[in-house]
Amino acid sequence: TAAPVIEVVPLRGASKSRIDGARVPARALLEQVIDLSGVPPRSFLESLATLATDAEERRTLEDLANDLSATSEYEHLASATVFSLVDALERFPKLPVTLEYLLTYAPQITPRTYSLAADNGAYEVVFKEDLTADASSDHKVVHRGLATGAMAKLQPGDALAVAFAPRHTTSRNTETKTAHLPDPGRRLCVIALGTGVSTARFLLQHRRKRGGAGDVRLYYGFRHAGKDDLFADEFQRYVDEGWLDVRRVASDDQDEFRTPMDLLDESVADFVGADGHVAYCGLGGEVPLLVEHALRRVGVDVATMKATGRYHEEAYSKDKDVENLLLERGGGKAAATTLAGRVGRAPMFCFQCEQTFKGRGCHTVGVCGKTPRVAALQDLVVHAVKRLGFYAHHLADLGTPPEDAATTRLMAETDHLILKALFSTLTNVNFDEQRFVELVGTVNDLTADVEKAYRDACAAAKREPVAMPRS
Repeated sequence: TAAPVIEVVPLRGASKSRIDGARVPARALLEQVIDLSGVPPRSFLESLATLATDAEERRTLEDLANDLSATSEYEHLASATVFSLVDALERFPKLPVTLEYLLTYAPQITPRTYSLAADNGAYEVVFKEDLTADASSDHKVVHRGLATGAMAKLQPGDALAVAFAPRHTTSRNTETKTAHLPDPGRRLCVIALGTGVSTARFLLQHRRKRGGAGDVRLYYGFRHAGKDDLFADEFQRYVDEGWLDVRRVASDDQDEFRTPMDLLDESVADFVGADGHVAYCGLGGEVPLLVEHALRRVGVDVATMKATGRYHEEAYSKDKDVENLLLERGGGKAAATTLAGRVGRAPMFCFQCEQTFKGRGCHTVGVCGKTPRVAALQDLVVHAVKRLGFYAHHLADLGTPPEDAATTRLMAETDHLILKALFSTLTNVNFDEQRFVELVGTVNDLTADVEKAYRDACAAAKREPVAMPRS
């Protein structure tokens, strides 16, 4: 029997997807589109709770999604066990989940990109595979890089379209774009985890071939010395040439699990300086955020480096076991019993959207790309709006005489600015720091006008103004 073919028709207003309009076998959707093996985020469990028809299943799902304590069941499942989307669906068998529902609400597999580990001008191999039932369809699934999963399904004699194309990388805050390689003439600090060293090797070859004068420092982590220390002879040649400094750590050969991030110290910030570059090569998922946190801890201004094009990231697939080890090593299992206790000293805390780090909140850098400084400025905007709202509320309680056109205009201006200011903190489309600084100033200026109008109105009504709360 032929496998059922699904035509994917997006709903009006739905976010764009790479499979919109495609006619794809159902098996391909489950294997290559919906992330069935990933940890389901809290937002997805919360959506399942609204779908539940069984009261007990609904309560359990709500508890899983909403308990943010360090000892919560979700924390245990996500960090100490193997808990996938499939496990969640099997645990709640009465849920009326359909394929349409999964395509709409379940997380999708992030396309992976691999670089060729050779100096070929930053090009990669692109494989094109037809996953549609209709051979005349234009809908294709494109695999970049090694594409081992796609190639494993091929049989001898199968035709495969192969091309070379400019290598691409994807950041969390931008569209996919052509890769921007580090300037060979500037200092470069590379952090490589496991097989990510292949990309690090490419960067070193690229620099050597182009005669770059900038020194390179490589922090390289692998499991076992000797067996997993890849390209050791080649790297030693670069060391002997006088431009490479390699700092290695074998994570599994020691009593304590260690990573290249444990080797970072304050000298990294001095090494990179004002015009050097940093590159991370290795696992994706949450690991790049942990690398950024480690760099900030030793004084590297990652946000500025990103803004000036000096921070480079080549992350591939995620590995939940490794993520858990790194999170535990970095204090992910802190003794605090509440979320606030664990992130109280963090550079930021933002949980305004469904993409938040581990479904709990971003506390190092936003998954969307928001920096701690932007998060702090957005908090300042909210605080300023609270002050404005306090005086506007009490002025409105006094009532505005119909003939007082000035106060009427002032209240209308206040309503408009409060909506504008709060919306600026709820959208992830503009992270311009200066924009928020100016907005705080505008809110403060209007607050002074509203406060004066309120005190004048209190004097006219012979009433004592309500004092602004201290907290």
